[in-house]
Amino acid sequence: MDMSDNHLLRFAGLDLARIRDHSALVVVEITEDKDNINDSNNKIITVIDAIEYPHMTLDKLAEMIKSKYEKYKWVTLLIDATGFGGAIAYDILRKYMDCKAIVFTNNIKNQMVSNLITLVANKKIRIPKEHKRLIEQMLEQRIISDSSSIKYRHPSNKNDDLFWALCLACFACKDMLNQSYMKIASKKFYQQENIYGKYDAIYFRW
Repeated sequence: MDMSDNHLLRFAGLDLARIRDHSALVVVEITEDKDNINDSNNKIITVIDAIEYPHMTLDKLAEMIKSKYEKYKWVTLLIDATGFGGAIAYDILRKYMDCKAIVFTNNIKNQMVSNLITLVANKKIRIPKEHKRLIEQMLEQRIISDSSSIKYRHPSNKNDDLFWALCLACFACKDMLNQSYMKIASKKFYQQENIYGKYDAIYFRW
């Protein structure tokens, strides 16, 4: 792809509301990292929009997503298709843009979070300071692990919709970056003390 044609290098992730959470859309753009122009693997992901939508009908949400698509013209929208509402949203939006649906399972969540951690560890993602709520949600994520699985939680009085929308957006474009050159994130990302208690935190260092 031509790096000068920026709209071809935009991707989006849509996390749909459950009982209490909002729906959320995160749009990212892949560009050359001007700080590392001599690096053969100098592509970097930048968050260019992060929006939360309060509970609304799927038709209304679809109209708002279509409006954002007209603005950003992303390559692919990766949708959380878990549950009945996700399938409906996918059927509505795929008429207007390239969409891919993904059902959240523990395995898929692990893959998406590991991908995001790898990007952060290798300084391959930038989140502008104005996206404060997104950064807060990243720092609030907790890990519950046992001998057979890893699960992710957030404080009961908080939301994590933007976090998962970011995971989706980054997962949608993971093949655009040459990850063979990236270092695997060390265990310190999982072992930092969490201010919310007994759970381990994902330690996102900026």
